[in-house]
Amino acid sequence: MKRPTTTAATDFQQPSGLLPTEPPARAARWSAALLLALALAVVLYATLVRLPEVVVAPFALVPADAADVLQAPIAAELVRVAVVEGDRVEAGDVLFELTSPNTRQAQSQLRQLQEQKQAFSQRVLQLEPAHEQAMALQQAEIDSARRELVYRDELVATQRQVLDRAERLGRAGVVAEVELLKYRLALAEAEKERVLGQRNLDQLNLARQQLVSARERSRADEASESRQLDERVASLRVELEDSDGAIRRVRAPYSSIVVHLPARTPGSVVELGETLAQLARIDGAVHARLQLPERSLARLAVGQTLRLQFNAYPYQRYGSVDARVHRISPTPLIADVAADFVADATLTAPSGFDLRVGMRGQARIIVGQRTLLERALDPLRGAVDRMR
Repeated sequence: MKRPTTTAATDFQQPSGLLPTEPPARAARWSAALLLALALAVVLYATLVRLPEVVVAPFALVPADAADVLQAPIAAELVRVAVVEGDRVEAGDVLFELTSPNTRQAQSQLRQLQEQKQAFSQRVLQLEPAHEQAMALQQAEIDSARRELVYRDELVATQRQVLDRAERLGRAGVVAEVELLKYRLALAEAEKERVLGQRNLDQLNLARQQLVSARERSRADEASESRQLDERVASLRVELEDSDGAIRRVRAPYSSIVVHLPARTPGSVVELGETLAQLARIDGAVHARLQLPERSLARLAVGQTLRLQFNAYPYQRYGSVDARVHRISPTPLIADVAADFVADATLTAPSGFDLRVGMRGQARIIVGQRTLLERALDPLRGAVDRMR
């Protein structure tokens, strides 16, 4: 077989003349104009259009109010811990079980106090009829003294009338002076008896008033003693509330989230009033606590708006929640190698979100606007500053 000659290959590479070998002038001009327009648009966009600058910071929802502290009602040993941090509990749910030998002792004291209260009530009921009987006897004596005093008053009036008549007869010479003396002595004796009768009546009234006063003091003492017994019984009942033998249960007072759980090891001993857990109300308000890097602090201020994107609610589907910064910590929280500041943000009408304490996510804070050119010049500005 013969190989093609070099001349044939050269002829194939030569233009045939059927197609133009140079591009049309109009297409070249349009291409150049398009490239220039694109370049100009890029320059204008880089120099005129200001793009938002965003600081991204992680956040977690915390109670707007301070978490309530659940304290140990007695000094006891921790038998069981029924929750962990982050659990949602309903009102009445058992959180802890405690055991203490003082529980049985308190139950015995409660029974003794209840028996003492019952005996005291019966004694008070018996004192009242006795007082009524003594008052009735005293009133009878007073009534008798009043009748006697009425008799003495009538006797004095009669003796005075007799004396008046005798004195008129004495002036007429009918009655001797000696007889007049007898009538005067009789009137004086009647008046004396009347005075004694009045004094006796006053003494009886005073004795009756003393009985009333003594009974009122006794009632006050009885009420005070009864109140003290009731307080001691109520205190023991509170101490023994939800107790079964030596086991004392501690329940959630309301629907809440367990925020912090200092007591979590069964077998440990807790003192009276020691913190068992910190609870945040489910129906309470929440705010977002942001962890801010120190390099972004200079561009943040109270009142800035931000958007919260929750891990539980992907923003591509649910969107984000508006919020506003209302506090920035004056000092940082020092971690292992970094210092982070804390900011709190108030949520603005987060409808459609079932927000709970402990939810986490990402906060996006718009801190300013700059063009692409200004951003591109940042390295140059840094180089100039280092050369100074």
